[in-house]
Amino acid sequence: MKSSFLSSHAQTRPLWLVAASILVAGALNTLLVVVNTRVFLPLFFDSIFTACMGALFGWLPGLIAGFWTNLACELVFGFPMTILPFAICNMSTGLIVGVMAGRGLFRSGTHALIAVLLVTASNSLLGALVATFLYGGITGTAAVDYVAIGLLATGRTIFSAAFLARIPANLVDKGIAVLAAFVALRYLSRKFGWPAGAEQAGHVS
Repeated sequence: MKSSFLSSHAQTRPLWLVAASILVAGALNTLLVVVNTRVFLPLFFDSIFTACMGALFGWLPGLIAGFWTNLACELVFGFPMTILPFAICNMSTGLIVGVMAGRGLFRSGTHALIAVLLVTASNSLLGALVATFLYGGITGTAAVDYVAIGLLATGRTIFSAAFLARIPANLVDKGIAVLAAFVALRYLSRKFGWPAGAEQAGHVS
């Protein structure tokens, strides 16, 4: 299938594989979120497979996987509506990793580091905006709220507290996600000739 919305990663794969991968990625992300709610770590674990989708199939499947993950989480938790608004954060992960991989900018450790910084910045900023304007800075469902509350106690504004609280959490959380995507793409590229970006697209049958 050929489409300007899909990178070379997805264009060489059947539509059913892309669609099935999106469904599985969202389901696995949701499972990790459910597990994380039990241990209540100050991380999110909601975008590991979103990043993998972006790296392996391109930005559009990554975008869809991000949205589907948060929608699936809402379904599992009974629609508390404290998860779906943050889909924009998850979607930004798939978008950034997908665009970088599609342009051949996800091949080296330096590329991966840049991706981590970009994804961390986007998730922290978007997450802080959603938390501030929809929930007054505190959602009541994430361990990161405790950090935000502590920052509020020091006199920080709601937005700055929500933003600063998310930077270290996202740096670790999205570092794990980007690393997983980087390793997956590198492994599949070497093992099965999976395209690792624009420069390799022409070498895949």
